[in-house]
Amino acid sequence: GPELFDEIERSFVGLQHINSLCERIRQQRRRRLSIACTPAFAAAVLPRVLAALHADDVHFAVESRSAEHVAALVASRKADLGFALELPPMPGVKSEFLAEMPMLCYLSRQHRLAKSGHAIHAEQLRGEPMVTLSRNEGVEQVVASAFHAGGGLPAAVAECPAALAACAMAGAGLGFVIFDALPAALLDARYIA
Repeated sequence: GPELFDEIERSFVGLQHINSLCERIRQQRRRRLSIACTPAFAAAVLPRVLAALHADDVHFAVESRSAEHVAALVASRKADLGFALELPPMPGVKSEFLAEMPMLCYLSRQHRLAKSGHAIHAEQLRGEPMVTLSRNEGVEQVVASAFHAGGGLPAAVAECPAALAACAMAGAGLGFVIFDALPAALLDARYIA
């Protein structure tokens, strides 16, 4: 079944990694730092971190995945380092809290709530179309709990696997998105509030 296929694939990838490492050591190539992180972190934060850490003898390998996959890659030693919003507890993975980010409501600048200039609360979004994020971004529980008291999540008009794309959809007027502040650092403020 699928479990067997996944295990075989992990084993195969692990063997490839070991063979690749042995070959690099044999040829005395650059050191490799494998980093797993969520898509929003890969786009908003990681480029600046890697630029600051850049050295001629280091090669960065970045894999952008869901928070659970980030933890699994680190646990299986297929990634040296992982970054995610919230990592599920996993044997063999030590996680540390780095920072707390506020959750934002991304809307088109033309939306009536964006024009109000006031903080937006979950009850104000009742009846508004929502662009949901896939599990890749790891915020579904936070968003669901924010809307729990008001009867659940608003109707979704789209689901998107990447926060940046979902927030861009919100900027185009498709609906709203609840996510952390990372995309705000990259999106054009002329279109998104």
